[in-house]
Amino acid sequence: EGAGIAKMGAAPWDKSLWDDRNSWFKAPTLRGLTDIAVNIAVTAACPALSILTTNMVGLIDDAVFGIMDVAGGYKEWTEVGVEFGKKALSTAASSKISELFKGVDATVGEMTAGLEKTIAKTGLGLTQGTMTNIATSPINSVTYSAKNGLGFDSDAFSKSIQAGLVSGAAQVTQTVTSGLLGNINLKDGNGITLNGHTFDTNSIQKLNNFTGSLAGAGVTYAMTGEATFNALNLADLTGGALKSGLLEMHLGGENGFGMSIGTGGTDVSYGTVSAAMAGLKDAGRVTGAKLAALTGNKESVSTLNSVNMLGWTGNEYEQGLAKVIWEGKLKVIYADMDPNNLGQYEQGTDWITLNKTLLGGG
Repeated sequence: EGAGIAKMGAAPWDKSLWDDRNSWFKAPTLRGLTDIAVNIAVTAACPALSILTTNMVGLIDDAVFGIMDVAGGYKEWTEVGVEFGKKALSTAASSKISELFKGVDATVGEMTAGLEKTIAKTGLGLTQGTMTNIATSPINSVTYSAKNGLGFDSDAFSKSIQAGLVSGAAQVTQTVTSGLLGNINLKDGNGITLNGHTFDTNSIQKLNNFTGSLAGAGVTYAMTGEATFNALNLADLTGGALKSGLLEMHLGGENGFGMSIGTGGTDVSYGTVSAAMAGLKDAGRVTGAKLAALTGNKESVSTLNSVNMLGWTGNEYEQGLAKVIWEGKLKVIYADMDPNNLGQYEQGTDWITLNKTLLGGG
């Protein structure tokens, strides 16, 4: 009842666009829809802008609605000013931290590899999340009204810190999961990175990232009893020209299942899932070859190592040969041969013979 009375006194742009009582789909407000549209438009129109500039320009609609709030008598100038100032400060702080760590992350990506890279990126992600939480939580917990003046919501601050801890745990899980999978399915049996000519490394990485994001969502659900996914991405509607979540799907919590228009949540849209599934075949074969080697079957991993090396030669013929072998168009047979002869291929046949001495090697 109290919530209904509060909605009656709200500005028209802050009211639900339809009656969503007893509905699993939460109705948006005009303010909420406009905020999403402005952020997408700014990002699309000015892709070269820095993170800070893009996010600050995205506050235009907040300023416009603030003026409308005052003009309509719904809020005082001081209330609008404090509210806008909080959002501007919070946006500036989180944006600058994102810019800082974006550069550091790129440097770490170039200077490290394998498990070291996973550990480094995990640490960076956790540090960035912690710094952002520490910087923005106090700002967002400040309260103000013309009647009561300035205040500080300690409950909101506590919940924000807790949410930051959950987010940090989810981020660590996501990064570690993706990194560990990469050390398995993006390297051959000799620990050498797979080449992009023979293997669909881009799709394998997307599969790893998607799996990591699901693991992170699982941690969030385990810690809070709820999780949010995004079932529709603008990329699916624009051929990839624009990217933004559009449809949030909520699981658990007090309200159970529900959906709403929004940009948050783990991306489970059609395009993301399809891209991830495209890497499943190669990832499965690479992993399968390594598992088979553990049981003593060296043929598959030896073939994996061989075609990976062929793909890295830079020779167009050898890269093509590696591709047809990996795709199964050219069968590999291991046989006893002269130690000086590593393999042979007879033109017109559908198999290539390799020396058994290569079993277990590169």
